[in-house]
Amino acid sequence: MRLNLLTACAIAAFSISVSGTYAATVTSTACTGTIAGSTTTIADAVAVTSACEFGTVSQDSVAQVNADELFSFTDWNFIAKDNDLDGTDEGLVSALTLTGTTLSGNWAVDAALFDTYANLMLVFKMGSETSGFTPAEYVGYLIGSKGPFAGTYLSMFQKNSNPGDISHVTLYGRLKDNNEPPPIPLPAGGLLLLTGLAGLGAASRRRKRK
Repeated sequence: MRLNLLTACAIAAFSISVSGTYAATVTSTACTGTIAGSTTTIADAVAVTSACEFGTVSQDSVAQVNADELFSFTDWNFIAKDNDLDGTDEGLVSALTLTGTTLSGNWAVDAALFDTYANLMLVFKMGSETSGFTPAEYVGYLIGSKGPFAGTYLSMFQKNSNPGDISHVTLYGRLKDNNEPPPIPLPAGGLLLLTGLAGLGAASRRRKRK
């Protein structure tokens, strides 16, 4: 009777593992607003990226972007940071390249990062003077896994018609290992199930001999 109950539980668990879905879904709230003095929207200030979201505060640490659940994820990891927008000076140096000024320029990421990371995100942080500027929060831009892996940036921070300086840009990524595992294929799952049942049977026979 005990063996039958264990068998039923094992079969039920196996069925759930096969039928479950593990696809990660990216949700996004588009950044609203237009940059003063231009027709460029804040969402398009960093071209060419696939989605844009505001943070909740001006702080853009890895703890904060995870607390804010940018693009519905809470497992972002720091990869690289450029404090001067003239070349990466923190983290994985080859990962992020920025050339330009604190108001505009070019960005590029190493496409090979997608071998390790499931998602990549550029975070733009305004300079120390944030009073009266919009957006007052940091801004995150999602990079598409199929590219483009390079584009342009334009300061999305503004006060009336005056642009605000970008303090720094940080590259974050979600490790592929952090994703939910794919379902166990049926043949392999069946083999695991049979192996487990065989072990249960052997254990039951040993108890009976005692």
